Amino acid sequence: MLDACILMSGVLRPLLLNLAETGLFQPVWSSYIGLEWRRNAARLWPIKHNVLNDEWATMQQRFPQACFDPPMVENLIPSQPQSQLSAQPQPPSQSLTHQVQISELETFTKPLLRRSDAKDHHVIMAGVRACHMAEKSTPASILTWNIRDFNRTELRQLHLGLLNPDQLLSRWWANHSDLLSDQLERIIQTLISDGRRQPAPIADFLHRERLFRFKQLYLQSV
Repeated sequence: MLDACILMSGVLRPLLLNLAETGLFQPVWSSYIGLEWRRNAARLWPIKHNVLNDEWATMQQRFPQACFDPPMVENLIPSQPQSQLSAQPQPPSQSLTHQVQISELETFTKPLLRRSDAKDHHVIMAGVRACHMAEKSTPASILTWNIRDFNRTELRQLHLGLLNPDQLLSRWWANHSDLLSDQLERIIQTLISDGRRQPAPIADFLHRERLFRFKQLYLQSV
């Protein structure tokens, strides 16, 4: 489950999405997470809404199975004119029986969320629904920089892990160092070629992204 703060990064977002396309992991998000990302990005940087909307639409096309919207998340999405940021929720495709199961899942889950930050309950619920709807039982984690907003005990009860990007990339390094190095170098080169970043050593990019442990692993390999 990619939190909105992860999507905010112009380095991490394309790196993780490219790694997902190789089959390394299955990305998950919700429409509201996408809305948060685009709203915050438009507020912090001079990026036009249509550029962010196009990027979000491309993400849905690349990963059509990634968006999970439990009912409580869908209710957070405001109705907006076409010219504004649109959440683009997925069309309903679940049977009535499955909708009832999701409703029961929410009833079971909500009382457990006493210590996690209320503003991030939608992230947890989307992760729970993604796990519930998965065909196979696979490990699932929330990827975020806002670790303190989530209570690990509550997440364990819901079969969810909690990681920051530095931890995740460092764990992957042992078995996928060549893949990570290649994708990282491609992303940095593209950002520089497109004029979105100034030329700098890759270690400097990683340091600015707070990927300190991953930076050390990368430097040891070059």
